[in-house]
Amino acid sequence: MIKKNIIPVALLLVIFYFGYTLIFPKKITDSLKEESVKKENIYSNKEFGFSIVLPDDFSFYNTQRKQSADYVDIEFFMPSSDVSLYQQISGYAKPIVVRIVTNPEYAEIAGRQNFVEMGKKDGKVYTLWLGKETPNDWKDKWSDEVKKKISESFKISKW
Repeated sequence: MIKKNIIPVALLLVIFYFGYTLIFPKKITDSLKEESVKKENIYSNKEFGFSIVLPDDFSFYNTQRKQSADYVDIEFFMPSSDVSLYQQISGYAKPIVVRIVTNPEYAEIAGRQNFVEMGKKDGKVYTLWLGKETPNDWKDKWSDEVKKKISESFKISKW
């Protein structure tokens, strides 16, 4: 009795499956489009109101915040095995620093330390420093072109 019921049930399931796929076809083109869209590696800091697009190779970055009476630094660290360069944190290089200057008189000093002014908002001066030395294991990751893209991506939020 059970064997006689299996064939009609299986046939019914097959018909149901094909009917379902005809009514609700899978959108293959949409899923391909989603896969081909490149997701950017965006760092946003809501507290200080800025964002920056980091290179794809920076997916394992860490940040550290340092504060003084005149400014706040947001330092970006990337893994690096090159111990020939000074490493503030062992095993990491520091290629990017965003400095938010809170004391306008200090802004001139920041410029002399190779920080580039990116803009001003609410009495703060936003500056950017991009590392000059390239760790040996970053030769294909850190170039003038990469630095230019990072610099051009820097945005001060309107909120």
